[in-house]
Amino acid sequence: MRKRHLISAMLLLSCTLLFAGCKKEPEGHKDVQEGALQIEVDNTTTYQNIDGFGAGYTYYSNYAYYNPYKEEIYDLLFKDAHLSVLRFKNSYMYNTEGEFNPKVEKEYYDKAVERLSEIGVEPKVLLSSWSPAAYLKDSETLYGEGTIAKDESGNYRYEDYGNYWYETVDAYNKAGIPIGYLSIQNEPDYTASYESCNLDFTESAKGASYPEAFAATYDAVSRLDNPPKLLGPETMSCEKGTLSLYIDAILKLKPESLYGIAHHLYVGGGEDKEDIDYADTYNTHFRAMALEYPDIPKWQTEYYEGDFMSTARIIQNSMINENLNCYIFWGGTWMAPEGKDYENLIGVDSGTTEEDFYHEHGYVIGEKYYSMRHFSEYILPGYTRVGANVTPVPGNPEITQRLTCSAYVSPDNQDKLVLVTINDSEESKKLQYQFADYNIDSSKVILTDYSKGLDTEEFYQEKGSLDDNQCYDIPAHSVMTVVISGMSDAETVNGIFNSAEGTESPKEE
Repeated sequence: MRKRHLISAMLLLSCTLLFAGCKKEPEGHKDVQEGALQIEVDNTTTYQNIDGFGAGYTYYSNYAYYNPYKEEIYDLLFKDAHLSVLRFKNSYMYNTEGEFNPKVEKEYYDKAVERLSEIGVEPKVLLSSWSPAAYLKDSETLYGEGTIAKDESGNYRYEDYGNYWYETVDAYNKAGIPIGYLSIQNEPDYTASYESCNLDFTESAKGASYPEAFAATYDAVSRLDNPPKLLGPETMSCEKGTLSLYIDAILKLKPESLYGIAHHLYVGGGEDKEDIDYADTYNTHFRAMALEYPDIPKWQTEYYEGDFMSTARIIQNSMINENLNCYIFWGGTWMAPEGKDYENLIGVDSGTTEEDFYHEHGYVIGEKYYSMRHFSEYILPGYTRVGANVTPVPGNPEITQRLTCSAYVSPDNQDKLVLVTINDSEESKKLQYQFADYNIDSSKVILTDYSKGLDTEEFYQEKGSLDDNQCYDIPAHSVMTVVISGMSDAETVNGIFNSAEGTESPKEE
């Protein structure tokens, strides 16, 4: 052995001893604490990637635009809750002449960009249509029943419909609102008194074909420099039987056109919104969709019914059972009648002066804002859901029904882990989180005790951290978000040591 080889060997031995002395034993798995329910977190089991959480800004969104305290509203939505997906109603359908100027949508988007840039997130825009322009409907009106118009030969005007969407998306892009995602028709299976358009899963003498219109739109917008991804069909129902008719027809006609499945939740769940188990009535449909279309992203793009707890549980159930990629609440901002928590996250009064307002500063925070925030504030786009299992308690199946946990890791070397735990039972529970071979640097707990009431300071509040045994007592009817920072695999901690151990000596010349 030459002299330099001896020096290399000595250096390698020194590094080995150094890192061996610094070796940190895994601390993630703790001794089981008496009376504690065990929640096992498994970072090696991965599920869906998260596209984001968001809300719709459709009808009444101009109320916030004209509110003198609107910066506070934008802070609540984008700086605090980190709602990163904006669903807009296509207003190009009203454009009959003159310059297209979606000033309200532009301000919402710009305020989202401004605030979300602080955490390195770029907002996404989903443009949904309630009706095409009147000239493209056989009823020649935006409102009520009607379908795509026919040409002189009696054929539905699918190509014209697609070109209309090309013009629409191009107009929004030029207005400074980049359309990342597109839904050609809100609830094509529902006839409304407001703007609507009926499109069935197959063409008939009375109705145009949703798949044909979808394919024509895809072909048209694909000519754009940055074409949007198409979502559909945005049906009223999340039931597989209804959704599959549309989805399978799209996949048969032009499979490359469908980026993701979009649906609402107005049909398919239980009717009694006050029932504690109401949120669980969707689970059969969620699981069916996950099994039938495992490789297609899934977005829930509109819903609002229920209270704080049922909303949180529906989101949780959809993430766990459907492998949902994006959850969008119906009204990010909405009208706020006097004394009524309406279909909103933020209820905004009409008017522009203090004399016009029902509420302080002309807006009120709805309880379901906090349901969304438990997920959206810390589970950012790009995170991945991982395994999190509540250990069953023999003879007490209620535990795994009323207490659920979902877990998400950040894309930055899995440095952060976010856990959302819901206890909808009648009793508080002592929880102990187990992280197997993972070390953690710190944790913080954000808790909503629903029994405290919306008007208390404790409704959504940081409440310290997990104790030394990674335990926390979660009250009855509560939602708790735990943010773990500095997650690291034990093998990764000793990565340099392992690399040094495998270093080869230079060959002799």
